[in-house]
Amino acid sequence: MIFLITMYKYLHPHPLNVIIRMSTKSDVYFRRELLMLRLIGISFADNEKVSYRIYAFFCNVLLFGYPVIAFSDLFKHEFDIVADLLIYELATIMVCCEAFVVMWNRQKLKALFRKLECAPFTPNFERGGEVEESFLKDFSIVTGRQANICWGSVFSTVGMSIVATIIKRVRSSDYRDWEFTYGPLTVLDVTRSPYFEITWLYQITCVLVIGLTHCSVILIISEILGHASVQFKILQNNLSQVTENAHRIMTKKVRGVAGDEVDVSKVPWKYLQKSLNEAISYHLSILDVTSEVEKTINMLTLIIFLFSLAVTCFQVYHASILSAFNVRFLKCFTDSSSAIFPVFILCFWSHQVAHESEQVAKYAFQANFVGSDLRYQKGLNLIMVRGQRPVILKAGKFIEISLPTFVSIIRASYSAFMVLRSVNEK
Repeated sequence: MIFLITMYKYLHPHPLNVIIRMSTKSDVYFRRELLMLRLIGISFADNEKVSYRIYAFFCNVLLFGYPVIAFSDLFKHEFDIVADLLIYELATIMVCCEAFVVMWNRQKLKALFRKLECAPFTPNFERGGEVEESFLKDFSIVTGRQANICWGSVFSTVGMSIVATIIKRVRSSDYRDWEFTYGPLTVLDVTRSPYFEITWLYQITCVLVIGLTHCSVILIISEILGHASVQFKILQNNLSQVTENAHRIMTKKVRGVAGDEVDVSKVPWKYLQKSLNEAISYHLSILDVTSEVEKTINMLTLIIFLFSLAVTCFQVYHASILSAFNVRFLKCFTDSSSAIFPVFILCFWSHQVAHESEQVAKYAFQANFVGSDLRYQKGLNLIMVRGQRPVILKAGKFIEISLPTFVSIIRASYSAFMVLRSVNEK
């Protein structure tokens, strides 16, 4: 709470367009994630105040310094403790790599945000009516709930850890009963006060920064992918009304009532061509931006996949040697779920992109083209042929990001768990 209050004075006085300096609109699509990244010391603004730069440097020291301190303390304990610490160490290294890649590609990400917040990706009443605005509004609600769940899980997890460790500290004056939730740190003499409290506060603050950074990066990637899937849905709506749009251009009227029949044989080619060219241009713009998205985030997604799988492997091994009624077994299950959940989010939204891009051909076929100019029909046929090749996003350009990939990961993890369990029982 102190951490949030400290940053409030830096966030509150600035209007949103000053914070990200990339749009003149007040309802920026990525405002939640950008504000949270700014809160933890990663700003996309070009010119920041000296006070904020000092604060960002402090946050970066916490983020990148904690893995170094934790690693120096890694091999001072027994094997079971070292194995647990190694899991936390892998998670913190993953988040540090994510933060470094985000800061390294800051300009590319900013250009991508700017592109998604400008035409032709903004709602256009002349192109698709009020449906486009409803698509984006529904998507904003979904991503808002997703952000609340992710950030809420971080605050609730850290909060419960704070309460549990404080209770143990207050109840006992014996240092052997004191506990660090995320692994022991012996940089200071934690067997007496106030060194224990200082180290405890340092660990909690670092873990909070690390958790918020990880969630913010995941949410930014998922929202970019979700935006691409929504754009394909808007394109589908446009293709289903491309004939009606040509008729509206010809008659110079405002958009008619949905379901109005149009005799396409009476619409000249020049009007059909204009409406068709707009749809094709929009389709090509979406394909270009999805290609740019893959180039920008492929290293981020690869890091998330590799480290999440590594953490899951360690958790599967730990769970296989524990009893199902052991509290540590439940902890291994929750930790492995937390590690694999970001992979699920990325696979889900990437699968949505592939699915919606493949549906473009279906909606192009549903356009009112019977009796129209042959050139118009050939143009729709080209869209259908291109739409049959879905947009497949890959992590590191070789791991397909999709729900079947996620299912295969879950199956492999479960199979490994059952094999290890059977071996340990024998």
